[in-house]
Amino acid sequence: MTCHSRRAAALLLPVALVLLVSSCDLWKVPTTSDPRDGEFLPPTDPRSVVENIAWCYNNADIDRYTLLLDDDFTFYLDQDDVQDFGLPESWGYDEE
Repeated sequence: MTCHSRRAAALLLPVALVLLVSSCDLWKVPTTSDPRDGEFLPPTDPRSVVENIAWCYNNADIDRYTLLLDDDFTFYLDQDDVQDFGLPESWGYDEE
């Protein structure tokens, strides 16, 4: 290898390395993975309903949360909590 080809290789190698690293999005700031942008997922399966409830909780959106509950909704507390803290055994939609 001649001196000229070594110099060319020494110059091309860092350039190739910079191009390779910059094409991998290593420096890209991640964006939210929530494709809904605040919209509910269709309630077609239990997972989407749970994800909607989690979204409402994380965004403190009580109005949307109440839309997810049936009018006959009843929440049953754990019996240990009922006994230890004097809580009611359950509560319904209006109390929720």
